[in-house]
This record gives sequence, structure tokens and C-alpha cells, in this order.
Amino acid sequence: MTNKTNTTGNATVSFTLPMDAPEGTYNCSATANVSGEVLSATTLFEVIWPWSPVFNSNSDIVPTRIYFPGDPIGLTADASYEYLPAAATKPAPGFNLSAEVFYPNGTLLMNVTRQTDPTGRAALGFTVPEIDVCGTYTIRVSGFMGLGSSSQFQAGPRELPLFFGIVNVIFPSKNINRGGTVTVGVIINNSLKIAQPCKLVVQRLDSNNVPVRPIIQDIIVPVNPAHLVNVQLTINAGAPIGKYTIQFQLLTDLPKRGGYALSFWNDDFTVN
Repeated sequence: MTNKTNTTGNATVSFTLPMDAPEGTYNCSATANVSGEVLSATTLFEVIWPWSPVFNSNSDIVPTRIYFPGDPIGLTADASYEYLPAAATKPAPGFNLSAEVFYPNGTLLMNVTRQTDPTGRAALGFTVPEIDVCGTYTIRVSGFMGLGSSSQFQAGPRELPLFFGIVNVIFPSKNINRGGTVTVGVIINNSLKIAQPCKLVVQRLDSNNVPVRPIIQDIIVPVNPAHLVNVQLTINAGAPIGKYTIQFQLLTDLPKRGGYALSFWNDDFTVN
């Protein structure tokens, strides 16, 4: 670029760098020929791109899945910069990124913090801890230039609040002879589809139909996933004659986890 000096001896030139001019130090030189003598001068300036921060997070969360304590959730976050005019990007290493996990009511459940590696990535995956609330949990990822993202997953305790009760007791006879053995079949509604312990209690009834001690039978048996329990019930040869009752109890911690269990008293039976 050239120009002539004005009456005061000044000459002005201007130029515009392209938007994708590389970052770095630039040298600007000027020369002037005054009556055969060449004069020169130089100046330096810096070109710095206005980098924009970019933040993304990705997880392997399946929206339709229910996650339980002990289940892993994969989560990564990427921090970088971009300069759109030059279609250029660069990673942002050394930033502490955090993944905060919140209960459905908004209180903090846990926090995972990792530093971005040379590629700008941080692995923020975690294992679902012990929880006692079912619902939608929120993950908030942050820590880079005020940017962040959020995602959600469905979770609950390992033993969900499910119905677990007795539907029917199959008792073959209302009369049992002392020393005899019968098989009592108990059909339950086992929503967990897993084995659970149960107890069969047999007690004699007094004249007011109130169970009295001692307990004649106290048998612990497993409840299988097929919803049917067969219990061998033996009446001792020396057992007093009269009315008896049988109680079936589920031995489970479901009530502590938000579920519930039922006990069932069948009709009285008589020992002859």
C-alpha cells in the first residue's frame, strides 16, 4: 500500500486483516524515499482471536430404564474453545468439572468432580448410591466459564415399594387328628418375583378364640417366585384338642423401603 505525504509531511495508510488471519505477532514496515534517501520504520502488533467457550456433556442414560443402587451411569463432559470465522477449535485442559446429582425434591445426593485432561474431557461417571426415594433424579454438570448442562434419570431403591401380600391359604381340612401331617399351600402376590422368607405360626385358641401360648408350630420357609408356598404342618400327638389358628407372616424389610407386607389369619381349624 502506498500514499503520498501531505503538506505537513504525514502519510496515512490503512488495512484490514481477514477474519481468519492466524493468531500471532505481525510486523508492519514502512519506507519513504526523500530526495533519494530511503527512510524506514517498523512496528509490531498482535492478533488474538476472540475464542468462545463451548461445553458439552454426554451420558449413557436410558430414559425408559429404572436405575438402582449399584448401577453404573457413564457421564463425560468436554470443555473447549471455538473461533467460528476460522472454523477452529482448541481444548480447555485443567478445569475442574463437577456433576451434582439431586434427589427428586431438589436436595443434593452426591457430587463428582474431575479435572479435564489434555483433550478437554473429564470422566464424571458414577455408581448410583443407596437411595430410598423413587423418582426423577437430576444431574447438573458445570465448572467451565459459567457454562453447564443437565440431564435426568429414573431411579429407586433396590427394593421398590411394591405390593407383597397373601392372596389365599389352601387348607385341606377343618379337622386334623393329633399326630397327623397336612400340607398347607399359600398363594401370594409376590410383585418382586424373587424369593422371600416367610413364617408359618400355629397357635391354640382359648374359649374366647384368642391365641394362647405356647406357639405350637413356628416354621420358616422360602417364598418362591412362582407365588406358591407349600408347608408341611404336623400336629404333635400330644397336642391339646380344640380350636387352633394358623398365621402366615412375610419376613421382609419392604416396609422400611416404602413397601408393605400383609399377614393372613385363616379360619380356625380343630384338632381332634
